[in-house]
Amino acid sequence: MTTRPTTDTAPHAAIADDAIWRTIAADPIGVSIPQGFAAVVERYGDRPAIDTPTDRWDYATLDRLSRSIAACVLGREAAGAPVAIRFASGAPLIATMFGVLRSGRPYVVLNPADPLPRQRDIIANAGCTLMLCDAEPDAATRAVLGGTTWVTYAEATGAPSDTALPDVSPLAACSITYTSGTTGRPKGVVQSHRNVVHQVARYHAAAGLRAGDRVALVTPANYAAAVSPIFGALLTGATLCPFDLATPDAHAMARWVGEQRITVFQSVPTVFRALMREADDGLTLPALRVVRLGGDVVLKADLERFQTGPFAADCRLMVSLSSTETGLLMYGLFDRATVIDGATLPLTHEAPGVRVRVIDAAGNDAPDNEPGELVATSAYLSPGYWGEIDTLSLTASADTPPATTYHTGDLARRTTDGRVCFVGRADRRVKVHGNRFELEEVESAMLSLPDVAEAAVVAQQRFMRAPRVVGFVVPMPGRNLRIAQARSDLYARLPNYMVPTRIVRLAALPKLPNGKIDRGKLDVSCDDVSAADVEHLAPRAQFDGRMQRIWEQVLETAPIGLDDAFSDLGGDSLKEMSVLRRIEETYGVTLPPSALVESPTLRTMADHVARAMHETTGPTPLVTMRGPDPQDADAAPPVFFIHALEGGVSWARPLANRLPAGRPLYGLQSPATYGRFSPTRSIGRLAATYAPLLRSVTPDNRCAIVGYCLGGAVALELARELAEHGVTVDTVVLIDTPLTADSDSAWLSARRWIHKWRDAVRVVRWRAKLIAERVQRRGAALMYTHRFRLFVQQLHRWALARYTPRVPPAPVVVLKVEQARLRRGADAQDAFIAALDPPPRVVPIPGDHLTCLQPPHLDGLVDILCDLLNTPRPERADDTSDT
Repeated sequence: MTTRPTTDTAPHAAIADDAIWRTIAADPIGVSIPQGFAAVVERYGDRPAIDTPTDRWDYATLDRLSRSIAACVLGREAAGAPVAIRFASGAPLIATMFGVLRSGRPYVVLNPADPLPRQRDIIANAGCTLMLCDAEPDAATRAVLGGTTWVTYAEATGAPSDTALPDVSPLAACSITYTSGTTGRPKGVVQSHRNVVHQVARYHAAAGLRAGDRVALVTPANYAAAVSPIFGALLTGATLCPFDLATPDAHAMARWVGEQRITVFQSVPTVFRALMREADDGLTLPALRVVRLGGDVVLKADLERFQTGPFAADCRLMVSLSSTETGLLMYGLFDRATVIDGATLPLTHEAPGVRVRVIDAAGNDAPDNEPGELVATSAYLSPGYWGEIDTLSLTASADTPPATTYHTGDLARRTTDGRVCFVGRADRRVKVHGNRFELEEVESAMLSLPDVAEAAVVAQQRFMRAPRVVGFVVPMPGRNLRIAQARSDLYARLPNYMVPTRIVRLAALPKLPNGKIDRGKLDVSCDDVSAADVEHLAPRAQFDGRMQRIWEQVLETAPIGLDDAFSDLGGDSLKEMSVLRRIEETYGVTLPPSALVESPTLRTMADHVARAMHETTGPTPLVTMRGPDPQDADAAPPVFFIHALEGGVSWARPLANRLPAGRPLYGLQSPATYGRFSPTRSIGRLAATYAPLLRSVTPDNRCAIVGYCLGGAVALELARELAEHGVTVDTVVLIDTPLTADSDSAWLSARRWIHKWRDAVRVVRWRAKLIAERVQRRGAALMYTHRFRLFVQQLHRWALARYTPRVPPAPVVVLKVEQARLRRGADAQDAFIAALDPPPRVVPIPGDHLTCLQPPHLDGLVDILCDLLNTPRPERADDTSDT
């Protein structure tokens, strides 16, 4: 069957029964978000508005908290000035957004994970003087972001909730969403309350949102794609369910969608594909009614995944076209019976209130099946960019703003039966995994690197796949430009999705006669360089060729060189498990997650698999990150990195890569990570297992130990075990380890005995579930399943909960993050520090439990470790010395 285009809203006519939306539709100028929200609160005050693992608020609670925040803003901010919001995620972020809107101010949401210089540029461009945040910032963050007034969420919600709030005009500025700019700096897209409400109404009509829905939020709030789920849910009477974006696990997201009984799910296609690829075989999602995909090309294969997926028979797939400046423009609805021609899904419905054309270079309607630029005309488009319009004049007119036209820069073609098919980009804006940005901004960041004289960036379009961003650099005369260091510096300046997949060093950039860069030749240059570097790229044997294809399929980039590192190509924990699973299917060997830590490049991984195919002993907990140098008789004692809660040591690879040569580096992984586990629920037993392995590679009976998270507790016990066998531990470093202080209370002793027997019962139940899953999977390795990984984490969590810290006969240094994610964990850590005698050295480090190991905080952590381990600092591109 073929879906034909239409401009009506008939697919979900039930919206006409909603009194709130009848009121909105009847108003010629529209309503503001506070006015619409007040109507929802009046009707659905006792219904759940936001549901997270830590907060479950009804609409009355959200109304009260946002009123208090609005009163706080009114008491501190000048009229009309935008307010910056900097939260990690969760219900407090949503309440703060509504509070700022109810004060009559526009908001600017900052992503704390973005580089601080980028956040600083956004604050400066918007002119924000007030920053609402979830916690007090560390000194480094405050220094970079400038002199704004910082107000914490606790302080904002302490304001009186009975303060009279202003009547916000529907035409007033609502939000400023920053996208990539052609000048090399972000630019802010302004939206009015009226436009956002109308965008929600379009989404409401297309997806059939209704009170009682449970709407997933899997997009950071600083993206325009978050507008539809946030306001679509909370202006309808539905429940908004934010997913914990700090959990990069598709298994966990799939389980969460089922457990939370999500009815409306919206994401970019890449997230949906990972969801379908990694979901357990037994997963069912009977509550899901609408799956909306947008932000990138949606393929016919995605429809096939949907049609064979774990959805109810009446679930529908919605494919949408939108942008930050326009909101929803066109969409298509598909079900299990839909059959389409072509490789991409067409857009079949124009959103109400919007006219979409496909025009040629002369501005006329393009002929059928001929590509042209998509142009949108509507009275509900963005009024412009911040700093280029007078926002105060938006409310000066009592009349409905006239229709305006926006050239999207998207190329599309209209078929003979009226459908629209997306083709690609018409300019230097690109979309990578749903994220739109300007190539000029990437070039600007590359030119800011100290050893770069010239830089250019191109996007290589690949058939049916996301474009690959490639950077070209010309070194400064006499400078040694290191590509790996350049990539690391870019991660500190740009979001991860903007960092080029590949960086090519050239002697000179090709130029046109007028002096401009000849970007057409850069595409050819990239291909020529890839083909000419035979030793780097060409597989040495058919064995390596198969491994190369596995990496290229999982990482979605090609070609991949033998010496390219997995992490440098965008590899994460999810892709790590996919690579290991495909290796098992191809070669018949089961590798632990530490394999990609020991063998980070394609060349070393191929050798690792070759050895594993002939070995009979199997993996061990000891992972060699950097072995001893046989020619260095004066090498420093080895350093051991202890596994975290999930049992792997991949967290330590970025640190090991940056530590200078001169001492061996090892990791300790839990035996559970490669399927050989016993129900170990004791930190002391883990240390006793690891101690002989450490002694076997410590010839001088001296070493240093670094533990992260759970690894800090194991490090303390390991230092005691080694001391009993004559091994001197120079330093024990604990990176954000949640420990509890010792206590001799009778109640605590009794509770630990209760936990011991309760955990034994839990282990038996977990083993039964795992055996059943192994039978279901016909004996396939369980180490790749989500249930098994949860079991490993739970074993270690139980061990940590029952552990009583004991002071080892070695210096202890605690690296304490300045932004604690869990206040309770931070209080327990303070109690542990106070209980040690002698007290340990405490060193504050920037970031939180996760970001302290990521750029831009990573280099600072490496410097601290070098000082603690008495090791020379690593040389970087911005150092004064030049080799």
